[in-house]
Amino acid sequence: MSLTYDITLKVHRYDPDENKRWVQEYQLQAGRIMRFVDVLRRINDELDPT
Repeated sequence: MSLTYDITLKVHRYDPDENKRWVQEYQLQAGRIMRFVDVLRRINDELDPT
């Protein structure tokens, strides 16, 4: 049994300065006991601090 999973999270983004919307994908490994908020924090800390 694997302790991590490869996941793809699609996040809807918005830039109010340019009135632009887009979907950004993040690929990462997540542990079995990670909550959704933990995944978002990991993306913010390691992949995209914006």
